[in-house]
Amino acid sequence: MQFLLLTLILLLTVVFCHPYDQRSIVVVFSTAHSDNIAPFEETGCRMLSISPPRSYTFFCEAFNESLTHLSTVESISLQPLPVLLDHATTDVDGRANRKVSSLGIHRDVVGQYAHLETVDHIVLSFHRSLTDEEVASFNTTLTAALVAADMPPALVERHFSSGIVLGFTGVDAAAVSSVIAELDLPNLHFISRSGQAMTDNAYAASYIQGSSRSDRQTAPMHNPHPLWDLGVDGTGIVVGVGDTGMAHDHCMFYDDAVPFQNDTYQPNHRKIVYYDTSVTGDNVDGNGHGSHVVGSILGSPSDSTDPGVIYQGMAPGAKAYFIDLGADGHLITPTNLFIDYYHRAYSRGATVMSSSWGGLYDYPVYYSDAYYTDYAAYYMRNLTILFSAGNAGETIGPYSIVLPHLAKNSTTVGAVAKSCADGACDGFCSIFSRVPASPLTASSSLAPFSSVGGGLDGRIKPEIVSPGYYIISANNTGSTGLTCDMSDSFAANMGTSMATPVAAGGVALLQDFISRGMHYDGRTPNNTAAFFPSSALVRATLIASAQSMDGVVPILNRAGDDSYYVPFSQFANPAVPNDYRGWGRMGLYNLIKSRLILKDEKDLPSFTTDRTEQHFTFDVTAPGHTLDIAMSWIDPPQSMPRTLAFTEATTFTVLHHFVMWIRTPSGKYFTGNIPIEANYLWEDLDNVNHRIRLKNAESGTYSLWIAARGEVYAPQPVAIAVIGSVDPDTWAEGDEPLQPCVGGCGVGQCVNNTCSCPPHFYGPGCGKKAMEYTGTGDRTIGSFTYYAPLVISFSEDVIKSLPNYKAIITITKTSVACLDCSVGSKIEPFSVSLESQDGVVVEKEHALPARRASASRDVWFDLSDFAESPSSTFPVVMTLASTDKINILTASRKK
Repeated sequence: MQFLLLTLILLLTVVFCHPYDQRSIVVVFSTAHSDNIAPFEETGCRMLSISPPRSYTFFCEAFNESLTHLSTVESISLQPLPVLLDHATTDVDGRANRKVSSLGIHRDVVGQYAHLETVDHIVLSFHRSLTDEEVASFNTTLTAALVAADMPPALVERHFSSGIVLGFTGVDAAAVSSVIAELDLPNLHFISRSGQAMTDNAYAASYIQGSSRSDRQTAPMHNPHPLWDLGVDGTGIVVGVGDTGMAHDHCMFYDDAVPFQNDTYQPNHRKIVYYDTSVTGDNVDGNGHGSHVVGSILGSPSDSTDPGVIYQGMAPGAKAYFIDLGADGHLITPTNLFIDYYHRAYSRGATVMSSSWGGLYDYPVYYSDAYYTDYAAYYMRNLTILFSAGNAGETIGPYSIVLPHLAKNSTTVGAVAKSCADGACDGFCSIFSRVPASPLTASSSLAPFSSVGGGLDGRIKPEIVSPGYYIISANNTGSTGLTCDMSDSFAANMGTSMATPVAAGGVALLQDFISRGMHYDGRTPNNTAAFFPSSALVRATLIASAQSMDGVVPILNRAGDDSYYVPFSQFANPAVPNDYRGWGRMGLYNLIKSRLILKDEKDLPSFTTDRTEQHFTFDVTAPGHTLDIAMSWIDPPQSMPRTLAFTEATTFTVLHHFVMWIRTPSGKYFTGNIPIEANYLWEDLDNVNHRIRLKNAESGTYSLWIAARGEVYAPQPVAIAVIGSVDPDTWAEGDEPLQPCVGGCGVGQCVNNTCSCPPHFYGPGCGKKAMEYTGTGDRTIGSFTYYAPLVISFSEDVIKSLPNYKAIITITKTSVACLDCSVGSKIEPFSVSLESQDGVVVEKEHALPARRASASRDVWFDLSDFAESPSSTFPVVMTLASTDKINILTASRKK
């Protein structure tokens, strides 16, 4: 048997000219440089990911041996096969075995599993689609390998075009994965559990487009639809949707002139260009979720006089590429989202992808779904990807947005609550019953169920919010054909599942608007200005046009069952993004009430290792109006972990760090995501989206700088959106460099482009002084909540009163980012320094225990050296690496 196995392996390998052909390889370069990837791409290799500082992963159909001799290459090796089988990818109940019906296999092959109640399972994900012959060959090879290893054979089903689902009993999945890894299969990317997920409009349409003030409590049906009135309805836009199914014969989607067909490209169909059953072999909407979602995006009756027109979707002129993910009550997702989800829709013209579902795992690592989402956005530059935020805000609170919604190149959508004051939402207001007189009646309040961020790496999630409460849209039952029956053709629902399609329809309108060149003056088609926007520009425009919210945000009270409510006006500055409502509520009306400057990736030079700063100027023509400048970019994908063990390197690292600065005509400096005049130390190095919002902007010429902070690993374009009283024709490229220590150093000095602050001063411009506490000789000096460096001053008398001149400081830190305290985020190390007037004389580093919800540590200091010092006080300066709140802090005599 072993001889047979070796023979099969040889047969698989001899057909390749080089050991690296059709394998993932890791290339380590001698230096980090944006030019490193060009020779590989020129020979047909595709970059898969980057791991700083010098490691890149590529996939080459045919590896060119000359690449090994490049002077920039330090080493090339095969990538170890990622095997992602940890508990985080099992079912909710934690078991690796799943019911046969939940595997998502094709209905016509369920029979071969009929004798099994449950089956252990793994999925092999490949770099490309497999032919039937390749699957059959793999089946033969694997069977021989399992027999040679004294293991029972596996049941092999070609589940996805790029993936193979293996089901088996009597053997551990990890053991089988080891056998497969030894086969060294071509094109194999990783091994994991099979994917399973859960699901997380007329009212919304007028609300998003309308010009009503943000504190309006309702969005009446007769509100104007200014984009529709301009002829912008999404015509020509294809929206990709993956969901439970779609009632294709519903009045909102039915076309009597083009008979519906599964798995057939039908570009002339009124609503459905393709109904894709490749994932589950299913074309039935089992619970209505998918029909409701698609209806909110683009549903419309064929007859504009049909009464159902009042419930048409956001982009009634758009069409759908629909991927059926529903199977026997379960929502199944392809393992390789790039090939079997995003690319399938993109190849048939989809430029928006709306996904109102999320994974069943909430693990803070860069797992495959997030990786493939970022990868798809990176290589499909015009595909804007939206995900629902999830509905765990009421139960989990902060950090309740999980995979794959945390992908850095997607747009995550939270939900806005609608009014229940008029009784229109009877039956849907029970979620607010915890508060006797719920304040959630303003249209600008966050829905309590809406999951909130952020990411463990500091990124803002969600990016935007949109209506997700009491959304009326198509159902999956009732009347079919041309005419809508108002009694049974529609249903109301709520959730971020409803907010996301509303936003996706809005993106379709935005793409339609820009592709007609209407952004030039806000309302007139302009062929000269027309172009199709990248997803980076779509994101930049969305956050630039997002509206402030003056309702309330529900805050989960972890100490009890109830939530409490904080007005947004007290919760955060309206110009600052936060992890509850991102940059604000989607506000497309701002596109037509102001002038726009839109600069896409193709309009601006890419950043490289040799080009790390760019300068532009533009004019604001009238004072007193709001000016919004936004920047976004599509960041290269980070490498996936080889296992699901938590490490600091697997928390969605942003690889490229760019900052945006403007200088007003009067000489004031502002930077992205900061609402006030800023210093360079305020720069946001976490997010791929930046916005500067100036109320009452002055007129005159503004300077805009974009600068890279850190390495540029690959050529990186950015996109810029400017909204306000601007003149698009004044946009010009400049050559003025950004000043050192931009924003100034206040009481400090700028040394080598870094502010050097006096003792006990810190922060931007050295403008903050450390909080001070003076000991009184008591056994316990005090207890504080830590937000900034703290100075504890011991007088000479206090030091002498301590036995043996020994003092202890006890620090207790609680991690608010602990999703699962057994595997939660690492609590950052801290340092404590003992300082005299002559400078620091003692400094100690102390790392608190990792993966704990909270931790305490005692820090002892010998103060005897200061007992006879002429100084009157001896400060102990507390500094920490993390910005998390710390519940501190007692200092007492040693007993």
